[in-house]
Amino acid sequence: MASALRCDHSCMQCYANVCGRENVAGHRGYRRKRRPVEVKHVAIRKRVSVDSLDGVVHNAEVDVIQGACGLEKLAEFLCASSFEDGSVRARGTLLVFFEGGRWKLCLNDKAEGQVGFLSAMSLHDVLGEANESLIKDGIDWRVKREDFPTKRR
Repeated sequence: MASALRCDHSCMQCYANVCGRENVAGHRGYRRKRRPVEVKHVAIRKRVSVDSLDGVVHNAEVDVIQGACGLEKLAEFLCASSFEDGSVRARGTLLVFFEGGRWKLCLNDKAEGQVGFLSAMSLHDVLGEANESLIKDGIDWRVKREDFPTKRR
């Protein structure tokens, strides 16, 4: 029987390791024993239905926006879930980002399928400008693209 240090990988223990019959340390085909992997179970959070929280979410959002900044028209744009005639309205969204030394704002009117962009030097200014532009209807609205172009094969 060959020693583990002098094994030329042609002994029976190497052959048994390679074939998967045994697992002898120091021979060809040796597989280290691994600790069992612990599987962690993560609970997947479920989405909260907007319909069940409609009044609560609307009132809380409007209070936060109006109380913090006094931006009534912007709060209405973001939070109103119905038109004045009572028909259902998709809420608008707001995206604020900083690029090239200016604050930029994107308003997405989901009810009309349009987007509008504004920019200013400070965050307070761009939010105020958005509120004023919604009051005066001074936003250059553009038709929102529904799908991104795909590569043709």
